[in-house]
Amino acid sequence: MSTTDLTHIENDWKKATNLGNTVVSDKVKASLYNHKEALKKAETLMKYHSKCIKLNIPVVDIFIISCNNLAEAYCLMKNWDKADKMIKRSIYYLEYLEKQDITNEFSVKYLKQLTKQMLYYKEFTERSRLPENYVELERYLIVNF
Repeated sequence: MSTTDLTHIENDWKKATNLGNTVVSDKVKASLYNHKEALKKAETLMKYHSKCIKLNIPVVDIFIISCNNLAEAYCLMKNWDKADKMIKRSIYYLEYLEKQDITNEFSVKYLKQLTKQMLYYKEFTERSRLPENYVELERYLIVNF
């Protein structure tokens, strides 16, 4: 995919995310569409992870933000299962990236992001009254990381 295409997708992601954030406070269901569109753009960028990194497109941040935005929209709807899946998806992605052959610089960055996501997930599980989910995920990461 060309540099122009990837930059265009990044800009489309920004627009969809900003529109979704604007709508979330008034019309949560309508914002879901925009956040899902933003996630699709993030997934496309993920397919070209290395090229995005070379172009300084923050592909990992874009994906995490998209997952978190959808999770928050689902939380507002009290759809805890879907919110849980979105947050875990970002955590599993970071776990996957950390297991790849990456430089120390990216390893440190991904571990920091993973720590932040785990803190966010812990807060989410307390808010949703599902603290056992956090304990389960923490155990999984300890064993598999």
